[in-house]
Amino acid sequence: MLAAGEPFEKVRPLAQLATDLKQGFASNPITPTPFPTFSTPVVEWTPTFVETGEAVVEPEATFTPAPTVFFEQTPLAPVAAETSAPRPTFTPTPGPGAPFTLVGQEAICEPGKKPLMQFILRDARRNQVAGIEIIVTWDQGEDRFFTGFKPELGDGYADFVMQAGTVYNVRIVSGGSFVPNIAAPNCADPNGAQYPGGLLLTFQQ
Repeated sequence: MLAAGEPFEKVRPLAQLATDLKQGFASNPITPTPFPTFSTPVVEWTPTFVETGEAVVEPEATFTPAPTVFFEQTPLAPVAAETSAPRPTFTPTPGPGAPFTLVGQEAICEPGKKPLMQFILRDARRNQVAGIEIIVTWDQGEDRFFTGFKPELGDGYADFVMQAGTVYNVRIVSGGSFVPNIAAPNCADPNGAQYPGGLLLTFQQ
């Protein structure tokens, strides 16, 4: 949806649903609306007597009519209880005036794993940011993707599979941050065999 040009605010509920299912609670609980109460008819009993002297109780019922209940339609909106603890929410997408800067680059050597170029994007408060577009280019092509679609790894996480011997250029669309000449590092297993490793790139506003 984001790649098709849909705003992140429209896509956010899907990612929020995935987060809620993982955490086991709703981020915005809805306060139930109480049902209207109705008056219970009141019955009064008056004993009467016949000639035999035996008391016979005949019910003389007095009913209080139920009140008329009027329902007013109001827009449905989740109302969080004032005493509830704050729930984690997605950070809004920053504007173009807040660029992301590369603050960390770490080689990851894991034999048998794909050489991933992993991204973590944080805002100025070090909170991970979802919905940020990343463009990776190389001589043979280009790939575009967004952060926030693997919530189990973090709202600001995204990754890309690299090829050994290929040089990549990375651009963070928000703010236009550009990092050239990124390549998979060379790693060695315990036997000395060489294999391409992965990279962890951390960006922050």
